[in-house]
Amino acid sequence: MSRHPCTTTWKLPDPAREALPSPLLRTNLRALCARPGRFEHHLMVVARIGDDRLECPTASEPLYFAHENLSDEWVVTLPTGNAMLDAFEPRVFIQDAASGEDESRFVQRTLELVLHPYGHLHWPGRLRPPYAPPPVPPGMRQCGLTLVYCAAVDTPPRDDRPLRIGQGLEAKGKGDPSVPRAHLDLTREPSGVVGRVGDSRLELLVAPERIAPARGGYVVVLEGEAPHHPTDLVFIPESASMSGHGIARALLFTSDARPAEPPPASWAEVPPAPFPPLPLGERLPLPFETGGIRLEASEPGFVRMRVAGSSAEVPRHWAARFFFRWALHDYRLGYVETYGGLYVDDRPEPPRIGLRGGAFVSIARDALPAVVEALYRAVAPEGYVEDPLP
Repeated sequence: MSRHPCTTTWKLPDPAREALPSPLLRTNLRALCARPGRFEHHLMVVARIGDDRLECPTASEPLYFAHENLSDEWVVTLPTGNAMLDAFEPRVFIQDAASGEDESRFVQRTLELVLHPYGHLHWPGRLRPPYAPPPVPPGMRQCGLTLVYCAAVDTPPRDDRPLRIGQGLEAKGKGDPSVPRAHLDLTREPSGVVGRVGDSRLELLVAPERIAPARGGYVVVLEGEAPHHPTDLVFIPESASMSGHGIARALLFTSDARPAEPPPASWAEVPPAPFPPLPLGERLPLPFETGGIRLEASEPGFVRMRVAGSSAEVPRHWAARFFFRWALHDYRLGYVETYGGLYVDDRPEPPRIGLRGGAFVSIARDALPAVVEALYRAVAPEGYVEDPLP
């Protein structure tokens, strides 16, 4: 199969392997995120049960924003099959949503599950000033892979969410002990529920004989052998079941209240870009103004952003990533904030673009596409590309 050049070291399943028996449907998360045309840091939806979902982003560079999600996020770093990539241990910062101050931090290894708690900001891989993208030697850029379990609407946490820290993982984190924390090594944990959002749950299965969720569900293979492959994603319709033969460890996404929905469109096609990504299309010169936001030239790599009576120095590379991906997610991410205090908040209507500690502008949803694309094309630095290549 044709694959994105930043995934050439991933180990993918044989595309000619035999399909699972009907009515089961199968894809592979590595294969989905290795397709040409996908974008880094896209929270691509790969499974749904009502408003709850599984998302699968891939990236070769640090996350470009702090995020206050609409629910708890339960996050697993998935293996790619590249031992060097899979040995990477990103640091995750948890911040107070009101002040932006750090509350706690931890490192996460491959096949570990961690909680990004509701009501707090999380920022994996945050950089220090001057926030320059990490240098990557020519030909060496490769992507990692992540699984995210969360909700698409405001969903406060359940009282029975599993807040546990696995053996030996306490030392992997530090900070305010009152901040909700979960951290599990999925290669060592016994079977059981490891995450909850709304009325759905995420269960760890260990050497299951048969998998038969009453309302259907999705199975993510973590460790296994033929007929399965690591990072396989299997849809089990309501009232159906599948053999556990070949599965050593897997996650089951299911609900007792609602049936699992059929696979989303992302299984069949790469989600489209919201507008032509740079270098396609023109860049807009500075100074530039739209939607009550003014951009002015500043120090190399930065732009002076003015919103009403407020202003801030914002790094151009990450601001461009920020605006493009807000559009890529259809302006529905909750609250996100990048370097320099630039934020968007699409929870209120109309959505807001503003500066932390300063002013904001509200922009009607039908006006957002034109405003955000223009800001993207004006803020992007010379030579900027949306899809970094090796």
